[in-house]
Amino acid sequence: MTTRLPVFVNGRFLTADTTAVNTVARELTLALARLQATDPDVAARYDLKVVVPPAAKKAAQALGIPFQVFGRLGGIFWEQLELPRLSRRGRIAGFFNTAPLLGKNHVTMLHDAHVFDAPESYSFTTRQWRKLLSYGAATDGRLVLAVSEYSKSRLVALGIAKSDQIHVVSNGVGHLAALSSHSYNPNNAPLKTPYFVALSSLQDHKNIAVLLQAFARPDMQNAQLVLVGKSTKQAFLGAGHVVPDNVHFPGFVSNRELAALYQGAVAVLTPSRTEGFGLPPAEALTLGTPAIAAPCGALPEVCGDGALYADPDNPEDWAISAQLLMSQPALRSSLIAAGRAHISDFTWENAARAVIAALDQHRVAS
Repeated sequence: MTTRLPVFVNGRFLTADTTAVNTVARELTLALARLQATDPDVAARYDLKVVVPPAAKKAAQALGIPFQVFGRLGGIFWEQLELPRLSRRGRIAGFFNTAPLLGKNHVTMLHDAHVFDAPESYSFTTRQWRKLLSYGAATDGRLVLAVSEYSKSRLVALGIAKSDQIHVVSNGVGHLAALSSHSYNPNNAPLKTPYFVALSSLQDHKNIAVLLQAFARPDMQNAQLVLVGKSTKQAFLGAGHVVPDNVHFPGFVSNRELAALYQGAVAVLTPSRTEGFGLPPAEALTLGTPAIAAPCGALPEVCGDGALYADPDNPEDWAISAQLLMSQPALRSSLIAAGRAHISDFTWENAARAVIAALDQHRVAS
């Protein structure tokens, strides 16, 4: 009879800001809890429980799944000094690019290799810490989860982990589609139509500059670019970017508002020079909104035929692609159908089952 193995999910993500990586950690954790509650075979093999520092107790309660408050510290100190003690009793699973450096029984999801491939997007301290965590996640034959085949290939090429250590667990994208659709009502400025949505980020590899240049063109003046996220217009101006008048910055929005924004957009734009997965265009595809993406990183793997692809260094190429979707409804409809078909297997249940399969395989190998 197989012994039921405890798996302690690192819940430190509950104390951090909302990011794509933390969204994945949250949704994957919820999907694993649902799988354990509904699949007797999984429940017979694994005892999955979220473990959190004291400061995350209320956030863990709000998840509505089994959790345990452990230790006295918080943040990185809790993760690196207290959480590793649980490795003596079972596996510690982290789904947001970080893992304790101490202990052996760790399962870590590394979403990308950006600190190696796009070092200019990070401070020196962040680069060095993230590099240390990346190598530490794979030391002593630890199990590593990658979010795409592209991400896996980069982690192997960089010597972070061996191929047989890494299992691909693609992100799911159904959490926005599950929200009821309604109109988006911004507080600070009305939206104009037609509009396009992209992530508001000053990180160099996100390459938002090419979109600002594309929407500054005379042939794009009747369209609006909506940049969602933490980077403000003032931040872009302060970084030396020219921001045209048809660019709108709503800041952070709720998941319900984001779903409404995506559904009303002509397309979601992702000009990144590298991506470990590409959650925004994937979320858009599942909502019936096509993407325009750079043919870089995992974006072709994630978007498939549900996107037009534009040169990340050519603003005109982005403007032409946007004009095509505004002027050719049949093309846009074909992309919507292709995108929905391509993204249909990217569910959180499938992601959770892939985690269990990886745990099974690693358990046998150990």
